[in-house]
Amino acid sequence: MMKMMIRCLTDITIEEGDTVDWVWEGVGHNVKSIPRGTFGTAGDDSTAFNSPFTYSYTFMDIGIFDFECVPHSSIMYGTINCSCRRYIKYR
Repeated sequence: MMKMMIRCLTDITIEEGDTVDWVWEGVGHNVKSIPRGTFGTAGDDSTAFNSPFTYSYTFMDIGIFDFECVPHSSIMYGTINCSCRRYIKYR
């Protein structure tokens, strides 16, 4: 399992089963999937958290997942591309 820390304006590629950590710096942040419901911090869009705070999510499905910090959505957003886990076959 790989863990990654996310900053704003991020496009990353991970493999299914990887965990992504969002680590807060400053005040008034959240993380929400676009569209809503796949992952995100607790509460509605107006619920925000201050540092020190970390949100983690393990991606178990393959796909493209957009996210944003709702209070700062014009500058804090990104995409996570989750691909199939690569297995090595030994002979």
